[in-house]
Amino acid sequence: MRWIARLRSVCRNLFRSRSVELDLDEEVQAYAAMLRDEKMESGLSALEARRAAAIELGGLEQVKTHVREIRAGALLRAWNQDVRVAFRAMRKNPGFTATAVAALALGIGANTAICSVVYGVLLRPLPYPHAGRVALVHARFSPQNAELGTMSIADYLDWKSQNRAFEDPQLYTHSGFRYDLTGPGEAEQVAGCGVTAGFFSALGAVPLLGRTLQPGDDRAGAQHLVVLSEALWRRHYGACPQVVGRVIAMNGEATTIIGVMPPGFRFPADSELWTNLRIAQPSRRGPFPYIGLGRLRPGITIQQAQAETNTIGARIERQNPASYKHLTLPVVPLREAIVGKVRPALLAMFAAVVFVLLIAAIDVASLLLARSNKREREMAIRASLGATRARIIGQLLTESSLLALLGGILGLALAYAGIHLLRSWNPGNLPRVEDIHLDLRVLAFTFVTSGLAGVLVGLVPAFRTARPDLAAPLKDGGRGLTGSASRRRSLAGLVIAEISLSVVLLAGAGLLLRSFLTIEGVDAGFHAPKREVLTLRISATTNKYQKESDGIAFQERLIEAVRGLPGVEGVAVSDSLPPDQQADYDTFQLEGQVWTEASFP
Repeated sequence: MRWIARLRSVCRNLFRSRSVELDLDEEVQAYAAMLRDEKMESGLSALEARRAAAIELGGLEQVKTHVREIRAGALLRAWNQDVRVAFRAMRKNPGFTATAVAALALGIGANTAICSVVYGVLLRPLPYPHAGRVALVHARFSPQNAELGTMSIADYLDWKSQNRAFEDPQLYTHSGFRYDLTGPGEAEQVAGCGVTAGFFSALGAVPLLGRTLQPGDDRAGAQHLVVLSEALWRRHYGACPQVVGRVIAMNGEATTIIGVMPPGFRFPADSELWTNLRIAQPSRRGPFPYIGLGRLRPGITIQQAQAETNTIGARIERQNPASYKHLTLPVVPLREAIVGKVRPALLAMFAAVVFVLLIAAIDVASLLLARSNKREREMAIRASLGATRARIIGQLLTESSLLALLGGILGLALAYAGIHLLRSWNPGNLPRVEDIHLDLRVLAFTFVTSGLAGVLVGLVPAFRTARPDLAAPLKDGGRGLTGSASRRRSLAGLVIAEISLSVVLLAGAGLLLRSFLTIEGVDAGFHAPKREVLTLRISATTNKYQKESDGIAFQERLIEAVRGLPGVEGVAVSDSLPPDQQADYDTFQLEGQVWTEASFP
């Protein structure tokens, strides 16, 4: 087959180059001798025949060069030569090489790290089947006044009974709830939430061990059940496979472990356990610690579901005018609910690091352009020996691409360290932080970024250096002074671009700093120094302190005990840290005042 024969020719030309060159030399010499003999037969002398044959042939080395250019694998061979020359040039200038590689590594590393964050948080598919059809349902009304507030069990039951858009509406408690695990071993507070029986099936989640909640597990008289996260199962129970069916003490109640979820399942927020939410017929429209969840029916859009929930909300408001004003039930896609408000910040950060990479590329391009002054004579000699302008440009672009490749490798190491630090530290509770890591897509992004950076930093210096003017650089004393005006213009253009990008970055950083200082200066209503205020989360379960008087007595004893500690000036108890860390929504009414339409925005 032709392609096999061509592959053999490529391999022979690449790996047996010495033998191939000897054969080429013999062929060219034999052809030149044949031409010389033909000229001598026509009556020319030996000297004249040799001269006429050389003229007709065009020069032995030129013929060899032409044959090499059209030979199978010529591009690979030329590239291999360019790489070897580039490595030699880098070894001869270690200071320049280190500076260029470090600059590109910082830009590429920052881009790779932020790309990992953007893809992991915003773009990576959610670990739930058909997650695009899953949505959350909130409640918004006065006097609660939360844009995406929470609903009550009564609201959920009304929504569920009148629903047509969702397959099987579910309910769960919003993040912020803590559960006490006591019994054998060390006691531990764990973040978790209560969920209705179809919560896991609505998400399409399959357990790692055991089972999830089944229909009937959320009825009023059901026993206490819990599903553990894989991380909690390993940390607290040593990854024991016999944990399913074990009865544990959770918030003072005997609770049976029925299953363990696979790694990565942490919805909502950072929940590490899910207990069955036992629903009884409510006696009032409140409290409001719940959020609805459901899977849209096939063919139903978010807009259609929103229109239906708004209708249901208006109906609930008409039936309960004393509890609600302007009630709506906002529908939020699951991805938007998880990502929250971090999308603009992440995209702005990504744009910023792109500018950083451009600045680094311009820096390296400026260095290459300045360095090209010393290489004009070298390039002129290569051109005089037959190297075409395209060949010289290819050589220079290979050198810049090799710098970018080394910068990409070092940048990849920096990105890996940065991502590891981010996952460990997680400033601001970044959502989906467990999905942020280097994968094939990110590696492909790094490869493409490095390639583009290599072309970008080498393009202008390559075209400036590989100009066709050969005489001036080869003259005595001609050391790159020719063409200095055009080179100065190129350097000036690069400097202008770098300053422009820097101004944009500085302006953005200044705005962010101003916003931060503005937030820091907001009067929160309390002025205690932050470093002198300590907090402690207390889990006094209602099972142990069923009477209100018992709970108050416990708090009083706690306050007195803490007040007696050395250095303590004041003690207080609250159900949430300011301004509202627990995100606990409920309504209230001022005694003696009647609600009117003017009371609500």
